[in-house]
Amino acid sequence: MVEDVWLTRRIGRPVLTLSPGEDPGPIAGPALVQAKVDAADVAEVARLEQLGFGVVDVNVTLARGPGRLDAPGAERVDLAGPEDAAAVRALAERDLRVSRFHRDPRVDDAAADRVKGDWAEATVRGERGDGVLVAREDGRPIGFLAMLSTPSARVIDLMVVRGDQRGRGVGRALVGAFLARGGARFEVGTQAANVAAIAFYEACGFRMSAARTVLHRHVP
Repeated sequence: MVEDVWLTRRIGRPVLTLSPGEDPGPIAGPALVQAKVDAADVAEVARLEQLGFGVVDVNVTLARGPGRLDAPGAERVDLAGPEDAAAVRALAERDLRVSRFHRDPRVDDAAADRVKGDWAEATVRGERGDGVLVAREDGRPIGFLAMLSTPSARVIDLMVVRGDQRGRGVGRALVGAFLARGGARFEVGTQAANVAAIAFYEACGFRMSAARTVLHRHVP
């Protein structure tokens, strides 16, 4: 197992990652052990459940190829600067409530909010990823899209639209601006339970490409 030091600092106890097929053996607590398994590998999920793990999420990856997206309002989107860090962090903490840590009743909401807030702020400050696109109204951020590059794809690492702005094309404008920056393959991850997000990304041309079951084990 490998400790995720970044998550450890935000959750408040060691966070360990279990590799597929690995036997965790005795674990000194308190600790949170996380595992991600191909959703089709029912036998591995059952094995982990016998070891005290519980399913908290099914993470879905959607992908699409290059191409423009008709997105009215894209002119309101630009790159975030350091002066936007606090506003982007506030959006992540207040308006993103569907992460696996929020879904785990044994992780308090303050810690779950801190994970997303720190994640978003680190990307704005250039400590993670490839920058953040921000949609603005009257100059103030009302949504953002954090970008990340992997060897195989450009990734929507995190996206949030302020609750009272949803349904107005803000998310589509952000995705359109992201696609317009170029790339051969684009990916985004969300939760299988987040039906609205899946429908939104499919409307933007993404199609499901993978699914992984996410399990947590809390060691007292």
